[in-house]
Amino acid sequence: MPEPGGDVIANSTELVAGGGLNSMLGAARYGMKVVYCGLVGTGPFADIIGQALEKDGISSIFPRVPDADNGYCVAFVEDSAERTFVTTLGVEGDFGYEHLAVIQLEPGDLIYISGYSLATESNAVGLAKWLAEIPADIPVVVDPSPLISELPRELYAPLLARADIWSCNEREAEILGESGSDAANAAAIKKLLKKDAAVVVRAGNDPTVVVTGAGEVVA
Repeated sequence: MPEPGGDVIANSTELVAGGGLNSMLGAARYGMKVVYCGLVGTGPFADIIGQALEKDGISSIFPRVPDADNGYCVAFVEDSAERTFVTTLGVEGDFGYEHLAVIQLEPGDLIYISGYSLATESNAVGLAKWLAEIPADIPVVVDPSPLISELPRELYAPLLARADIWSCNEREAEILGESGSDAANAAAIKKLLKKDAAVVVRAGNDPTVVVTGAGEVVA
């Protein structure tokens, strides 16, 4: 990464849909039926998202929002595979409880929630209300995102309370776990979750650390 005021030449660049889409594509390619429950606008960034969803057969429950584009994220990927982000918000920031309330959940569903869903007040308030209404037998996977370092604890507390799987990178794990190792941080986060929840700490080039619902640590 360059120093303030400095510059580096990138090895490569790419303009792609990412974020929560990575998890959706992974699930779709494993044969799961995936539905996107967020908002997609009509500008150039929204078109990239729409094309990526269509390519892998992922439907969206809401129509495209006219006269509004989605935000974008600049991701700096280092040789170690660690990523650093600069993010802007678009139409996805206008998402609220009125959107979540119309989602029809069924037995066998699994919900993936990105921490970027907390980036605006309407998102955060609506998500907290909706999480309390999700049936206990529907698993919720939470990826807190780097924003967790910028948000007050009370804002993401509903995610901690409801998560069945908490999946984060090393930096996010250290913020919550406040310990010196990935395993210790994962174990500390496990204590913040409900009894049978699992924790995943993605550690770049190092082995991923998993604390199972039973408390077993696996690397």
